[in-house]
Amino acid sequence: MFPSELTAATLFPRERESVLPKEELRKLYRRLIEAIESIPSSFSSWSSWLGHFDSAWMSVSWSLPSQKSNLLAQSTSLYDQSKVESANFLDAEDLLLIQGDFQGIQNFIFSEGAETNKYSSKLLRGRSFYVSLIAELAALRVCRELSLPPLSPLMNAAGKFLICAPSTKQNIEKLKLLRKEFNTWFLQNTLGLTSLALSWTEIQASELNSTNFNQVMRRVFESTEEAKLSAFDLPERTTSVLNVNYPEGVNSYDARLPKESRLCKDEIIIGESLVKTDLILISSTPLRVGKVLGLPIFGFYVSFAKRENLTPKEFACAEIMWDFSLPESPEEKLFKGIAKRSFNCYVARFSYDGEEKDVRYSGINEEELCRGEIKPFSYLACDNSIVSENGFEGIRAIAAVKGDVDDLGLIFRNGLTNAFNSSTLAGTMTLSRQLNSFFAVYLPVLFAQDYANIYTVFAGGDDFFLIGPWNDIFRLSSRLQQEFERYCLNETVHFSAGITVLKSSVPVRAMARMAEGALGHAKESGKNSITAYGLTVTWEEWLKLAKVQQNLDFLRKDNEISSAYLYKLLDIMELRERQKYDPMASIWRSRLYYTTVRMIRDKNVYAKDSIKEDFLPFIVSSLDEYGLKFKIALFNSIYTSRKTRS
Repeated sequence: MFPSELTAATLFPRERESVLPKEELRKLYRRLIEAIESIPSSFSSWSSWLGHFDSAWMSVSWSLPSQKSNLLAQSTSLYDQSKVESANFLDAEDLLLIQGDFQGIQNFIFSEGAETNKYSSKLLRGRSFYVSLIAELAALRVCRELSLPPLSPLMNAAGKFLICAPSTKQNIEKLKLLRKEFNTWFLQNTLGLTSLALSWTEIQASELNSTNFNQVMRRVFESTEEAKLSAFDLPERTTSVLNVNYPEGVNSYDARLPKESRLCKDEIIIGESLVKTDLILISSTPLRVGKVLGLPIFGFYVSFAKRENLTPKEFACAEIMWDFSLPESPEEKLFKGIAKRSFNCYVARFSYDGEEKDVRYSGINEEELCRGEIKPFSYLACDNSIVSENGFEGIRAIAAVKGDVDDLGLIFRNGLTNAFNSSTLAGTMTLSRQLNSFFAVYLPVLFAQDYANIYTVFAGGDDFFLIGPWNDIFRLSSRLQQEFERYCLNETVHFSAGITVLKSSVPVRAMARMAEGALGHAKESGKNSITAYGLTVTWEEWLKLAKVQQNLDFLRKDNEISSAYLYKLLDIMELRERQKYDPMASIWRSRLYYTTVRMIRDKNVYAKDSIKEDFLPFIVSSLDEYGLKFKIALFNSIYTSRKTRS
């Protein structure tokens, strides 16, 4: 680890000297003092102040090794080890590891109603954020009920949290009551379509520093699985049907809920607020500052506000405050005096006045839009089209990519393979935080710099779901794999992904289902792979096919190869594939040469020679090396050059 303050730029591993440079340590110490002094004085309560201090401490200690004594300790963050040590001060021999796990995330995010597609760019982002918000507030509720300090959550990302608490009969009874409280909230507001599995596992205090902590995590996961199977305490319920009325009909955003659902209204408020505010205000009493959510969550009232617009009095009205602003550059410091929560809420927006009237968006009839507004998917579909003489070049389409880290649950259960053949709680926390930081801290900066038209449905924990102009998504997928490999420096940690190309009018639930199906194919084919157009390739092949497409595009343009010829080439590829079991299919090579000769008979001598000597050998060698996988490069080349009229 290299000692540095937390930014998107410093996240990636760098080589350092065997001895930590003292000057760097002095800088971090001075920065810690500055960070502590930047915490607003209005947060006078000890509990509130600790929450902000936790973020300040994390910003400078995240990359410091926990000890100098051995290599295992040096590979673990001082920040995470300090959290474990703070749990040791609970003054109890018997402890509880409390885990919360949001159930039905996909079902929650991609629910549909009559107007879901119309407001999808706001709804998807709002719902995804809501999942993280619910998990954060559930963890906060547990801490308050058990009289634990804000430092108690050991991990909290992607709808899951882990908290350490003393194991007492009183605490266990409180947790049982909290489970009922959470169940009631989900039954009343989601009709049981989603839930939060709350479980706890008894451990010895000595196990917190065990080098076989993977054994403890297995027990934690078993307890969580048991809680999932007993959701809503169904065996204890006397009625099997919820008493729900729909006097005004179903909700236009989620047809499973009543029209007056406050949850659905709040999803829109969150979706709109994410691009206009940077703070979350939380209180146990109603708030009247900023954009206030109508539905209390586990007894907490929530509002969204812009920091620069708050008066000192309004600052003081919140018991808890979180800064969720996105860094605008790789070097921007994340901690700015207020407790930091890194949610990847990056969305494509109109970047200048009048952009919505650009010629590439001609023919789109949407509501009035302006600079700073979220780009609807219908606009994103046009962002890879190039204006040509008679219209546009390139299809109008979006693509969705879904990916997640392979076998991460197994890694958490069994411990990350390392040179020490050991697993610790602090190491597990470091792994969880670092993985989440790649998706939640680094990706927003990457998008802002190089992929401005990306829409983040969710990206955090160990998975991501992104939507954008179709060709941008293909290029981004390559970049993500390369950056993730550079970030992890561990060949056992990798991710798989699936891409689907579609029209912007496709319902979001169908979009998610297709992307999930593509990801499933990548997982079934050995993992560490990606699927597109129904074809699965390794990441190494994917990167090679991207270069193959570049060569194909160049040769097409240089030799004026028509799209009609490429469509015929698709049939020839299918014929070539059949030769494995059909001897008659071996004529594919003759068919290829015949089709090519017919195409070039009207061309000049130079073009004929170029096609015979350059283009045709390139096609044959690509087919021999990649077979049907060559379709990925072929489809992309066709879609990039397809002509459409304005």
